Amino acid sequence: MDLLDVDRVEVFRGSQVTRFGRYAEAGAIRITTRRPGQQVGGHASVRYGDFDTQVYQGAASGPLGRAAAFSLSGLESKRDGYIENRFLHTTLDDREQFAGRANLFLLPLSGLEIAFTGEADHAGEGPKALTLLDQPDPFEVRYDTRGHLRTDEYPGSPTPHPCGVSSRSRRDALSRPSGARSISTSRLATWRWAGTTTVP
Repeated sequence: MDLLDVDRVEVFRGSQVTRFGRYAEAGAIRITTRRPGQQVGGHASVRYGDFDTQVYQGAASGPLGRAAAFSLSGLESKRDGYIENRFLHTTLDDREQFAGRANLFLLPLSGLEIAFTGEADHAGEGPKALTLLDQPDPFEVRYDTRGHLRTDEYPGSPTPHPCGVSSRSRRDALSRPSGARSISTSRLATWRWAGTTTVP
């Protein structure tokens, strides 16, 4: 999964309970996004790879007068699957991702910073592929139904999405193909809006 406008990644080894809480007993990874500078700037990148992998990224940031700054970033990523479903004559594990983030920083007083962040993310991929150990071609399956795994995050209030997906995960089992294989579909929708105030 691609990350948006990352400034640095820090890896903390060993127990980090006192710094990050009880779920960091084995260590922690902290990802810091890029902050806007004193001038308006931006960057963009395009990547292409095998299986028609395409990744488009872009970001812009800068000051808004003397007491405010902004940053915008977005990406689109997609890739064709490499496991072929012979039954439906399609690839099984296509992937796609769309994401965006907007930040607004306010500096009303010396030593006081107020930050507002809005994020939206969509990630979709095919179902998990289960193959037999003695199967001649591990990149070939025969499923009689489609499946998908989709994750959506939208900024705003935690209310059900218009399509009926709630903020709780829901897993619906699809039909079971031959050979004791199974496919399931899962949707997870969450909403996030963060406002932070920092006083050094």
